[in-house]
Amino acid sequence: FITLLCTMRLQNTVGADGTAPGQSGTAGGTATGQSGTADGSATGQSGIADGTPADTAGAAGAWRCDASLETPVGYADQPVRITLLQDGVGETTVFEGTTAFPYRLQVDGAAGVTGGTAYVYLLDPVTGEATSKIEYPGIAFYQVN
Repeated sequence: FITLLCTMRLQNTVGADGTAPGQSGTAGGTATGQSGTADGSATGQSGIADGTPADTAGAAGAWRCDASLETPVGYADQPVRITLLQDGVGETTVFEGTTAFPYRLQVDGAAGVTGGTAYVYLLDPVTGEATSKIEYPGIAFYQVN
């Protein structure tokens, strides 16, 4: 269970390929390139977030992420569903509706879990069904206290 709470802290900008703009590699791990289907929808990517804290002895307390999700491939102002999977904890819906990108992802997470993956589902405006899923690996969580 992940509690949602807005916070202002250092920003972790993540593109759909798991990299920060202007950098190569991923934020905390490796990712493969995004692939598409014949109909133009994104099929997602794979990636590994390095979720090992430097010192796990002090892992208790509040943990948060503050990431910026870049515009997903195939986005054309349609409704989206944004979910977050904190490593080993579970997936929760963070937002559903129409929004602007880059999207500021600010949530509290489970104590001691330093990584996660965000997913943006592009939704059909008429049916609300997901037409594609874009993966943002390497979402970093940091200890607040």
